[in-house]
Amino acid sequence: MVSLLPSRGELIEQRLPFAPRARRLWPSALIGAGGAVIALIVLPYDFRQALITSLLATIMCLSLVVITGFVGQISIVQLALAGIAGFILSHLAVDHGIGFPLGMLIGSLGATVCGLVIAVSALREPIPDASDA
Repeated sequence: MVSLLPSRGELIEQRLPFAPRARRLWPSALIGAGGAVIALIVLPYDFRQALITSLLATIMCLSLVVITGFVGQISIVQLALAGIAGFILSHLAVDHGIGFPLGMLIGSLGATVCGLVIAVSALREPIPDASDA
Protein backbone atom coordinates (compact mmCIF):
# COMPACT_ATOMS: atom_id res chain seq x y z
CA MET A 1 0.00 0.00 0.00
CA VAL A 2 1.53 3.28 -1.13
CA SER A 3 0.87 6.35 0.99
CA LEU A 4 0.63 9.74 -0.68
CA LEU A 5 1.40 11.57 2.55
CA PRO A 6 5.04 12.00 3.57
CA SER A 7 6.24 10.26 6.69
CA ARG A 8 7.50 12.22 9.66
CA GLY A 9 10.92 13.77 9.13
CA GLU A 10 10.94 13.08 5.40
CA LEU A 11 12.44 15.83 3.25
CA ILE A 12 10.22 17.01 0.45
CA GLU A 13 11.41 19.37 -2.26
CA GLN A 14 8.09 20.63 -3.50
CA ARG A 15 7.03 24.15 -4.46
CA LEU A 16 3.96 25.75 -2.99
CA PRO A 17 1.06 26.35 -5.38
CA PHE A 18 1.14 29.51 -7.46
CA ALA A 19 -0.72 32.44 -5.92
CA PRO A 20 -1.82 35.00 -8.50
CA ARG A 21 -1.10 38.66 -7.89
CA ALA A 22 -4.07 40.66 -6.63
CA ARG A 23 -5.70 42.99 -9.13
CA ARG A 24 -7.27 46.35 -8.37
CA LEU A 25 -5.92 46.30 -4.83
CA TRP A 26 -5.49 50.05 -4.29
CA PRO A 27 -9.08 51.21 -4.85
CA SER A 28 -10.54 48.79 -2.32
CA ALA A 29 -7.71 49.44 0.17
CA LEU A 30 -8.20 53.21 -0.05
CA ILE A 31 -11.98 52.90 0.34
CA GLY A 32 -11.55 50.64 3.39
CA ALA A 33 -8.91 52.86 5.00
CA GLY A 34 -10.95 55.99 4.33
CA GLY A 35 -14.06 54.39 5.80
CA ALA A 36 -12.13 53.33 8.90
CA VAL A 37 -10.71 56.84 9.41
CA ILE A 38 -14.14 58.44 9.01
CA ALA A 39 -15.67 55.87 11.38
CA LEU A 40 -12.97 56.60 13.99
CA ILE A 41 -13.83 60.30 13.82
CA VAL A 42 -17.62 60.07 13.65
CA LEU A 43 -18.61 57.08 15.79
CA PRO A 44 -19.19 57.30 19.56
CA TYR A 45 -16.63 55.94 22.03
CA ASP A 46 -17.96 52.37 22.34
CA PHE A 47 -18.11 51.85 18.60
CA ARG A 48 -14.63 53.33 18.13
CA GLN A 49 -13.25 50.88 20.67
CA ALA A 50 -14.96 48.00 18.87
CA LEU A 51 -13.52 49.19 15.55
CA ILE A 52 -10.01 49.49 16.99
CA THR A 53 -10.26 45.97 18.42
CA SER A 54 -11.48 44.66 15.06
CA LEU A 55 -8.62 46.39 13.22
CA LEU A 56 -6.06 44.92 15.61
CA ALA A 57 -7.56 41.45 15.20
CA THR A 58 -7.43 41.91 11.42
CA ILE A 59 -3.73 42.75 11.56
CA MET A 60 -3.06 39.67 13.70
CA CYS A 61 -5.02 37.44 11.31
CA LEU A 62 -3.16 38.86 8.31
CA SER A 63 0.17 38.09 9.97
CA LEU A 64 -0.99 34.50 10.43
CA VAL A 65 -1.95 34.35 6.74
CA VAL A 66 1.46 35.67 5.69
CA ILE A 67 3.34 33.11 7.78
CA THR A 68 1.10 30.28 6.63
CA GLY A 69 1.22 31.33 2.97
CA PHE A 70 4.89 32.15 2.52
CA VAL A 71 6.47 29.61 4.82
CA GLY A 72 3.81 26.91 4.73
CA GLN A 73 3.80 26.60 8.51
CA ILE A 74 1.25 27.44 11.15
CA SER A 75 2.63 29.60 13.93
CA ILE A 76 0.77 31.49 16.61
CA VAL A 77 3.84 32.93 18.29
CA GLN A 78 3.02 36.39 16.91
CA LEU A 79 -0.23 36.26 18.87
CA ALA A 80 1.65 35.41 22.03
CA LEU A 81 4.17 38.21 21.40
CA ALA A 82 1.37 40.72 20.86
CA GLY A 83 -0.15 39.58 24.16
CA ILE A 84 3.18 39.95 25.93
CA ALA A 85 3.66 43.46 24.53
CA GLY A 86 0.11 44.41 25.55
CA PHE A 87 0.61 42.98 29.03
CA ILE A 88 3.82 44.93 29.54
CA LEU A 89 2.26 48.10 28.12
CA SER A 90 -0.84 47.89 30.31
CA HIS A 91 1.18 47.34 33.48
CA LEU A 92 3.53 50.20 32.62
CA ALA A 93 0.59 52.53 32.02
CA VAL A 94 -1.47 51.55 35.08
CA ASP A 95 1.18 50.85 37.70
CA HIS A 96 3.96 53.26 36.68
CA GLY A 97 2.17 55.98 34.71
CA ILE A 98 4.34 55.58 31.61
CA GLY A 99 2.45 57.04 28.66
CA PHE A 100 1.90 56.24 25.00
CA PRO A 101 5.13 56.47 23.07
CA LEU A 102 7.59 55.27 25.68
CA GLY A 103 5.33 52.55 27.07
CA MET A 104 4.70 51.16 23.60
CA LEU A 105 8.42 51.05 22.83
CA ILE A 106 9.23 49.33 26.12
CA GLY A 107 6.43 46.80 25.54
CA SER A 108 7.75 46.09 22.04
CA LEU A 109 11.26 45.70 23.40
CA GLY A 110 10.03 43.25 26.06
CA ALA A 111 8.15 41.24 23.44
CA THR A 112 11.28 41.22 21.25
CA VAL A 113 13.36 39.80 24.09
CA CYS A 114 10.72 37.13 24.74
CA GLY A 115 10.64 36.37 21.00
CA LEU A 116 14.39 35.86 20.95
CA VAL A 117 14.14 33.48 23.90
CA ILE A 118 11.36 31.57 22.13
CA ALA A 119 13.38 31.49 18.90
CA VAL A 120 16.22 29.61 20.61
CA SER A 121 14.07 26.48 20.48
CA ALA A 122 13.97 26.74 16.67
CA LEU A 123 17.75 26.61 16.39
CA ARG A 124 18.95 23.19 15.40
CA GLU A 125 22.38 21.70 15.42
CA PRO A 126 23.30 20.37 11.99
CA ILE A 127 23.22 16.61 11.62
CA PRO A 128 26.76 15.31 11.02
CA ASP A 129 27.39 13.57 7.72
CA ALA A 130 28.42 9.92 7.67
CA SER A 131 31.58 11.00 5.86
CA ASP A 132 32.62 13.14 8.85
CA ALA A 133 32.89 10.12 11.12
